[in-house]
Amino acid sequence: MNAEITRGEHAEIRNKQGRPVGQVINDIENSRPSDILVQDDGRWVVLGPNGRAHIIEPDGEIVTSLVNDRKNTIDRIKRGRWARPNSEKLQEFRDKFSKYFKR
Repeated sequence: MNAEITRGEHAEIRNKQGRPVGQVINDIENSRPSDILVQDDGRWVVLGPNGRAHIIEPDGEIVTSLVNDRKNTIDRIKRGRWARPNSEKLQEFRDKFSKYFKR
């Protein structure tokens, strides 16, 4: 099942505030397995360059984007807020958003 990346209302607000929402697709296209995390509520987290982090609903709706330093990312992983997906979950992400990956 392919999902479209869409902007939710909250993401639109954040975009107008200068958050890096417009970089989501580019960051997905260029993501490595280590850039994909799962939030404790089931949302996807895509890490991009320059500290960007994008929170995406399982259906592809962008919740928000933020600039997040490495220390904060590590802290969220240690606290269990974000986790590295297993290979099955990572493949689920790649399958769901396959149209955005460079071939």
